Amino acid sequence: MEYSDEQIKKYETFLKYHIGKDFDKMDKQQQTEALQSRDRRFNLLMIVNIIALVLFAYWFLGGVTQLPDLIFYILIVVFALNMLSVVYQKKILGEVKQYVLSQSG
Repeated sequence: MEYSDEQIKKYETFLKYHIGKDFDKMDKQQQTEALQSRDRRFNLLMIVNIIALVLFAYWFLGGVTQLPDLIFYILIVVFALNMLSVVYQKKILGEVKQYVLSQSG
């Protein structure tokens, strides 16, 4: 697959940020393992966010907490935005994995 210069720059920035500055000195196997590790971390973040949303909803709807409605809605929005961020990063991570595997050497 052919990648544009813009895509390559984006993927290499992602690799620098998530693997480290020396990602280009690693072989494909090491880069793939590091990306797999990052993917597992994103899965854990998603699970924690879902648990937090469920607990806040349960506490709020069950009357366990005395938080005002506005605070509850702000918390829900923050956790939902965090989940969207994780989903987006997982999407980019999948693209970067394909990019790494398609590179020769």
